[in-house]
Amino acid sequence: MLPSKEASKWGGSLAAFVFLLVLPLPIWTRLFFDYLHHGDGWRQGDWLINFGAGVVRRGVIGEGLILFSDLTGVALLVVMILTQAALFALLLVVFWSIWRLHYFHTIPVLLAASPMFCLFLWAGDVQGIMRKELLGYLALAFLILCSANPRRFSLFLTLFLLFFALGNAGNLLHLFMTPAVILGVYLLYWEGLISRRDAYMLGLAVVAIAVLCFGFALTFKTVPEYLGMCQPLIDRGFDAGFCEHAIRWLVPHEVDHSAEVRVRLTPENIQRFAAVSVISVIPLLLACKAFAEWRFPILIIGASFLPLIPLYVLATDWARWFSISYMTAAMLLVMANMAGRLTMKKEPSWLIVAVLLIVAIGLTPDHGIGWRPGGVVTAFIAMIRDLT
Repeated sequence: MLPSKEASKWGGSLAAFVFLLVLPLPIWTRLFFDYLHHGDGWRQGDWLINFGAGVVRRGVIGEGLILFSDLTGVALLVVMILTQAALFALLLVVFWSIWRLHYFHTIPVLLAASPMFCLFLWAGDVQGIMRKELLGYLALAFLILCSANPRRFSLFLTLFLLFFALGNAGNLLHLFMTPAVILGVYLLYWEGLISRRDAYMLGLAVVAIAVLCFGFALTFKTVPEYLGMCQPLIDRGFDAGFCEHAIRWLVPHEVDHSAEVRVRLTPENIQRFAAVSVISVIPLLLACKAFAEWRFPILIIGASFLPLIPLYVLATDWARWFSISYMTAAMLLVMANMAGRLTMKKEPSWLIVAVLLIVAIGLTPDHGIGWRPGGVVTAFIAMIRDLT
């Protein structure tokens, strides 16, 4: 039998290989097909909301991408796909860096062994990939690196604030991450990396970003029609049908959001979502059980899950909301463990981690309400079929 440290190193290396090289393959493949098919109205459409029909929430990033395309002469579709590819690649690199810097490899792998971990969700249902929560995950990941690698504290702190600001400007989902982000700022103070004064200033900066973006979104909530928003994209090579999804949904009278929610709230869908959600939180609970402290993990989980609850009655991307909460809680638990705020009481079993990984591979959530039996396995089969 392998010694504990050797087993941890072997198991962690195998898990990192699966997570960062194998699991993303269906995601990369779908992004490549999006390029071949001239973009997807959801995956790329939300990023290309713009001010063509008037100033509107979520439009800042789209305006920036259009401006960059015009200035460089690079086709807007290419700019969009390369931006998403670069952000996703950066996220994988940062995940790798966090794993390498974590002195206790079992915990991050355990927390990643959940169907709601973003890579499982995205690989199992590629309709949910490349959404703007990428920006929020990058913000949290760089906040972790502030703690894990103090030598580059200023760089990582700047990147954290940059991605948090971009995330809030791109989608108000990130507003609901603010309480959890404040806990991350507290961890930097607790670890002695920033003074009390700097912690207050950083916390105020986080709140200011969220409040300003929220005020902008309320002021410019909608536009009267979406054709003006679509025209800049048509002028740059997109088909008019591209605008029928995320862009059209931004215009109130175009879509009955309440009806869209009701039609998906079937007992069967709710039961399936509940089942996969219960399975998904097992790694979170096991990680909390492994720590000697219990109050701070509860605080992290509450700050990560409670703020997003109102979204469940407004839209149907339930698994996306749940995954955002899960990812936020998992990343903060890793950060707290690395900072020494949470101490290990008992090492989680690699056997249990392996079982959870197998379950997460075989059953993933639908990005909305429901589940996907076969999960990643089915996604790989579909990927191979599409490629051949």
